[in-house]
Amino acid sequence: MTEESRKSLSAYDPMLQELLYGREIVSTEDAERFLHPDYEKHIHDPYLFKDMDKAVKRIIKAFDKKEKIAIFSDYDADGIPGAVVLSDFFKKIGYENFVVYIPHRNDEDMG
Repeated sequence: MTEESRKSLSAYDPMLQELLYGREIVSTEDAERFLHPDYEKHIHDPYLFKDMDKAVKRIIKAFDKKEKIAIFSDYDADGIPGAVVLSDFFKKIGYENFVVYIPHRNDEDMG
């Protein structure tokens, strides 16, 4: 870490300084933006994902027909939280006809 970066990030704990620097965040302004995001201004448009419109239509169809929905996840750092977000959402809107499936790490390696 450069001395200039250390000075700029001096308001933060040394470990946090290192983590920020590792993400190439070297100014107080960038650190604050990263640590305290404005989700209204900087939210990613989910419809930029390929075929998101098809996925949304299919989920709505499943809701309308009361079909069972399987949330197929994986066991990595984004797979499990993604499954939690979807299952929490389904519960919040009162849709209980779903199951979460996370394959066994050793028996069902997803490569």
